[in-house]
Amino acid sequence: MVQVESALPLAPVFASVFLLALLAAMGQFASNVYTPSLPFVAASLGVDIDAVQLTLVTYMLAFGVGQLIYGPLADRFGRRPVLFGGLVLFLAGTLCCALSASLPALLWSRALQALGVASTNVVARAAARDSFSGSELLRASAMIAIVFTLVPGTAPFVGGFVQALAGWRANFWLTLLLGLLISLYMLVKLPETGHTRLNRIDARAVIRGYLDVLSVHRAIFCSLTGGLVFATASTFYAASPALYMEHLEIGPVEYGLYPLLSIAGFIAGSLLTRRLADDVTEDWILVRGLAIMLPALVLMLFFPLVDMVHKHLFNVCIVIHSVGLGMFTPTASALVLSHFPRRAGFAAATHGFIVLTSSAVGVLIVSELQRFLPILALPLVMLSLVGFAIILSRKFIRTGKRQS
Repeated sequence: MVQVESALPLAPVFASVFLLALLAAMGQFASNVYTPSLPFVAASLGVDIDAVQLTLVTYMLAFGVGQLIYGPLADRFGRRPVLFGGLVLFLAGTLCCALSASLPALLWSRALQALGVASTNVVARAAARDSFSGSELLRASAMIAIVFTLVPGTAPFVGGFVQALAGWRANFWLTLLLGLLISLYMLVKLPETGHTRLNRIDARAVIRGYLDVLSVHRAIFCSLTGGLVFATASTFYAASPALYMEHLEIGPVEYGLYPLLSIAGFIAGSLLTRRLADDVTEDWILVRGLAIMLPALVLMLFFPLVDMVHKHLFNVCIVIHSVGLGMFTPTASALVLSHFPRRAGFAAATHGFIVLTSSAVGVLIVSELQRFLPILALPLVMLSLVGFAIILSRKFIRTGKRQS
């Protein structure tokens, strides 16, 4: 049973979308800002870089599990209490990261950091579903995705400069400062958007809520496909530091410039999605997004196979891939959430868990494979993920045709 409660609207639309995008992007910034520091963290702590890459895997797994916890809580107690409880954990975990003196300490600190910041992703998605529907939800999701991608794209650029100036710990101090400022901003600006509240929450209610979400097969197949696609971006951020800085001998500042190139592609794809929102179906956009990504990644694998290894060849392929990613990611998120107007928290948590778990698996695979195939591992894993996504996409498209 749910209790209907009036919610404060998010308005005006542009300001509200920017607010939700900023909220959702916090976790991505914390994840990616120190990727240029990975080789330096390994040297500082006396471990191999593939061991340090486990901090990314740990972060993603904790982020995914955290969303499963926050989803029911957000539907029971509202968006704001859950958000600020999570932010306290995030700030504590970030402080511990900055002070970590060993790899195990850093791993535990990253887990705490991710467990806390997972609340931002759930609340941002749930608040978007609270405030928008139909094509408006798709357009809002596309705009959120544009701002969302600016953060992980610019974070390595910022992190590269911070690494060059002050070392890897300074990236965590910077994250702590920004986290504090954004938390204060949200405290003042973000209203409670929850239209409904669960009357109670217990193990049975939580299980029933997630079973209700899992019973909508079209949404779950779409979420699984979205997880595979999003994992291509995560594997790039995890594996590209070793590829660019160790094998292509690029410094951390220059490396930080290259993720910025993909932003233009992602923004182009997201803007195209906004333009098409009223004219075509979600399935049409998703299929075209996959069709753009596939040839880009085929070329990304082909070039090193014929001994054409150059940073800008990789960059061109990544930019093209990002156009398709910019079309696919917001559309998949909007499609999943559109099925659950009264269980937005559960739906956002389920989608987030699937996406982040897929990303963690992708990062783990590419980290292990990179030890044996330092050049080929990244394009091979990214292409495989999109290939599986194309196969799986046929499931939710067929389900959609049966329901129409």
